[in-house]
Amino acid sequence: MNNLSKGKELNEPVVFQGGVSYNKGIIQAFERHLGCEVIVPKYNVLMGALGMAILVRDYYLDHPTETLFRGLHVGDLEFKTSTFHCGDCPNNCEIVQVKMPQDENKVIARWGSRCGKWEVF
Repeated sequence: MNNLSKGKELNEPVVFQGGVSYNKGIIQAFERHLGCEVIVPKYNVLMGALGMAILVRDYYLDHPTETLFRGLHVGDLEFKTSTFHCGDCPNNCEIVQVKMPQDENKVIARWGSRCGKWEVF
């Protein structure tokens, strides 16, 4: 509890999130120690990510800038991967690249060169 609350008093309601909140033994130990119910929300492991998404959204509302966000449909997009050998030096590095055909075959990632010449992230 010292590590959890950092010496602060915890008041109800107590909400538990994150991967450890799936551990029923830990929940029971917290409830026994705190003397109250510990609430584990349905989307307990996503709450941190959702909170961060809200913070980022709010930040960019105040600081508008262009992002590389491709939208929520990115899982449905078709990506093409390929490799080639550089040949510009004796290392003859194998370069791996990822293209996005929906974006005029734009290279969106490339790696594998020892010198960094072909790196795209």
